[in-house]
Amino acid sequence: VKCSLGVNVQEKNRSRLVLKATDHQSDMLRAEELKRLLLEVRDAQDGRWLLGKLRERPVFSHRICAFKCLVVLQRVLQSDLAMDWSQLGAFLESLIHHWTQVESNSCQLLVDYSRLLQSKMELMDPDSGCGKFSGTFSFSRSVAEPSDLLQALAMLLNYSEKLMPLALDLTQLNPSPYGRLYLGAIVVLLDEAWQLLCAVSVFVRDLLWQVHAAAKFGARDVGEPPWLQLALHLLQAQPRFVK
Repeated sequence: VKCSLGVNVQEKNRSRLVLKATDHQSDMLRAEELKRLLLEVRDAQDGRWLLGKLRERPVFSHRICAFKCLVVLQRVLQSDLAMDWSQLGAFLESLIHHWTQVESNSCQLLVDYSRLLQSKMELMDPDSGCGKFSGTFSFSRSVAEPSDLLQALAMLLNYSEKLMPLALDLTQLNPSPYGRLYLGAIVVLLDEAWQLLCAVSVFVRDLLWQVHAAAKFGARDVGEPPWLQLALHLLQAQPRFVK
């Protein structure tokens, strides 16, 4: 009986935390409510229970609720906790399918945000066969070979091409009715962008070392290997984050 009561209290507490963090009646993303929910998830060392709670929220009828749920999921992914990847993928796909059919700038942001989290899932996929990134972009295996280094760097740069335009869109839409909501999300996206920048900087540093070593030991005298051609092309590329 005591065990049953304890489980019921825990379930009610979790439902209350999710309700407050994703409240569709408030157009503010309250950092303290989000923090309390994330602490509960981290204490459990498991994010799978959260997805069931988010599915119970009115994410298909209230865009504010849907947006807050996406912010919650992004923070959970950053925490690198256990998740049911197939269920999470299905949840994001259902959001994309629903909100694509509604013509509105705010609805398009929901679609873009959902696709961003899908891309984050791909980076964290343990079954990708080419290594995976953690929620804070640490790579799971050594990248001593130049080709592996280029592949990992390309994966991060592809992700950045979804992250940065979304962050820019949120800043440009601040005069909208959802300005206060977007302001709270910008903080989360900036945190993500900073972690991504740090990871990319490390890979670029290692790539420069590889290019320098190849030049020093006369790789150019026998022709540039494919990895070196790709590396030089990548280092000369210009950012294209603006839509």
